[in-house]
Parts: sequence; C-alpha cells; structure tokens
Amino acid sequence: MHMPFAGNNFVRNQNFVSDRNAGPPSNTISAEKVDNEFDNLTAGLTTVKTAHETQKSLFPVPATANAGQYMRTNAAGTAFELRTAEQTRTDLSVVLPGRLAFQYPTTTQWVVPAGVRRVWVEVYGGGGGTTGFYQGTANAKMYSGGGGGYAASYIDVTPGAVIPITVGAAGATGSTGPGTNGGDSSFGTFLSAGGGKSVQYDGDVAMGGTAPYSATIFQMGGRGRPAPMGGVEAKSGMAGGPLGGRAIGWFDAVSPWPGAGGSAQQLNQTNAYYTAAGAGAVIVSW
Repeated sequence: MHMPFAGNNFVRNQNFVSDRNAGPPSNTISAEKVDNEFDNLTAGLTTVKTAHETQKSLFPVPATANAGQYMRTNAAGTAFELRTAEQTRTDLSVVLPGRLAFQYPTTTQWVVPAGVRRVWVEVYGGGGGTTGFYQGTANAKMYSGGGGGYAASYIDVTPGAVIPITVGAAGATGSTGPGTNGGDSSFGTFLSAGGGKSVQYDGDVAMGGTAPYSATIFQMGGRGRPAPMGGVEAKSGMAGGPLGGRAIGWFDAVSPWPGAGGSAQQLNQTNAYYTAAGAGAVIVSW
C-alpha cells in the first residue's frame, strides 16, 4: 500500500471524553494510521478537492460574455451570480436622472418609470393671442396677449402609474377681431397653470394666466398692452417661470418662449404686425 506519510509522526488532538480514563495519552500517531484514516475519509467520496478548488468553484467563471458584470449572492444565499449593470441598478433601486419636456399642444399620458417615486414638475400655460380692431380705418388698433401662468412643485408618484399631461395651445391671433385665450396646461390633477387671455373688445385688458398658490413656485402671467396706430410695438404679456418670455418683434412668426402672449404693432390703417403667441409646456424631471 502506498503510504505518502511514511516515516513521519503527527500530532493530533486527543478525545478527552473517551481517553480520560486510559492514562496519559500519546500525542503522536503513526504515518500508517494517518494513511488509513485518509483512506476511510475518501472511500465514500467521488471527488476530493483542495480548499482552493472548493472556494474557486463557488464563483462564476469569467468569460467574454459576462465582461463588465457585477457579482452578488443569489436570493437563497447559497451561491454567487452575475448581474448586468441594468439589473444591478434595479437591485439597488438606483434611478438614472431623466427629463421630459412636452412643449407642443397635446393631451397625452406619461407612465412613471420603474424606481421613480418623486418628480419635479414645471407647468406653463399657453400665451394669449393678439387682437386687432378697426383695421383699414383711422381707429385701427392692436392689442398684445397676456402671458401664460407658471407653477412648479415636487410631486410624489408611483412607478408604473399613468399620469395624463395636457399642454395648453397658444391663443390664436385675431387680426380683424378678438383673438383667443391660451390653453391651460396640467400634470394630472397634481399641478396646473392657466393660459394667458386675449382682448375681446376695444378697451379690454389681456390678463395673464393664473397659477396655484399651493405650488412650490408659482407666477402669474403678465398682462398684454394696447398698440395704437403709429405707436411703438406693444410687448406681449411676459409668461411666468424661468423659461417664460414675451413675443418680441413683429417680424417673428411664432414666439420661441413657452407661454408668451402674442405681440402687436399698428403702423398705419392697413399695416398691422404681430408675433403669434407661444404654446405652453410641461417639463418633468427626476
């Protein structure tokens, strides 16, 4: 029989309970006995692995296919497994920053992304349209429109929830009569901002859109102004909010600013100019 430990004696711990009455114990055992004990140990095993091999077998095998992946214990805690970056973000409830801007007149629905539980929402109402009266007469006159209101707040949401979003349209220009009011914008039932108004009769004032006092930040839209014949351009009502502006310059087709009221200028009886009002907007950030 092969005895790899021949010629050596080994120290072992004594079994105190069984040996306590046997007299002074020997602290060495023969090489033959060590071999016999190893034979007994391995007789019922199909494979005997070293500690290093046993430890290594617990880990996933590196490969090109799993490059850049992350390792974690499985749900049962019995083994390790690999996870992609996206899976790891889900595991850790990590949500990548995001931002959506709805800036064209529409009514749509937004599904809250996985992991998103709080959003910062900004709402701009549409701008009021320009109004023109008595065109072609000595009393020709134009009026600029009111700016849309603005509201912004943090809002708690539920992942997967469907939230309706409405972006208010810009008020239409009335070149020979009253224009139309700007449309209201809203984020579900959580937040809204009113559209700017348009002058409906000579001497009227185009009021700015409203905004809820309950919002974290709110600002009413600015009023429109009259533009009598031969006078300077009537600047439109200033829209509320950091992106809000006014429709300046009768040579522009449409205001580039969300919620801006339409501007106006009456040069003479037959020449009136304006910039069309700007539509509202809804911006969602997380």
